[in-house]
Amino acid sequence: MTRSQRLSAIAVSGATLAALLGQLGTLGWEAADAVLRWIGIISLVGTNTVTLYELRRETARAAREWQPLMVEQRHLVTRALAGTQGTVVVVYVKGDVRRAFAESLRDALRDAGWSAGTNSFVDDQQPTHVGLRIVAQTPLPTWAPTLRRAMREMGFDVATIEDNDIETPRIVVGYTPR
Repeated sequence: MTRSQRLSAIAVSGATLAALLGQLGTLGWEAADAVLRWIGIISLVGTNTVTLYELRRETARAAREWQPLMVEQRHLVTRALAGTQGTVVVVYVKGDVRRAFAESLRDALRDAGWSAGTNSFVDDQQPTHVGLRIVAQTPLPTWAPTLRRAMREMGFDVATIEDNDIETPRIVVGYTPR
């Protein structure tokens, strides 16, 4: 293989890697971790190991902290909720990181045509509230399963839709994503 051919192969690999990394935000954390392990194997063959290590470390940190939604995630919400209308309040345990995430989620919901607001609360208990929860009154709004599916497509685990006697349905943002 000539030097020119090797450089072309590296450029194609770099472009493929960049496209793949751009999709990590739409994957669940387990899938993203598997992709990063696969990339780590490739790094042994000659890709920049330090950059990949930093990316893996950043991904692991992001799994423990809320991050504002990425552009791809915002577009995913808009597409997934197209044709539905809902009213929801995104509530979060007080804190700057959770607030930034809650506000980015609220903005994405508004972009999808929903009526959405944010509010915070103080949780005096141990940090037992984790992940995202959808809380609504029975009978559940018709859009609740669609919203749950959109959250899952963005990589968030919303196991159940909780029944509660509240007037406006809520998305509850816990201390950490997991």
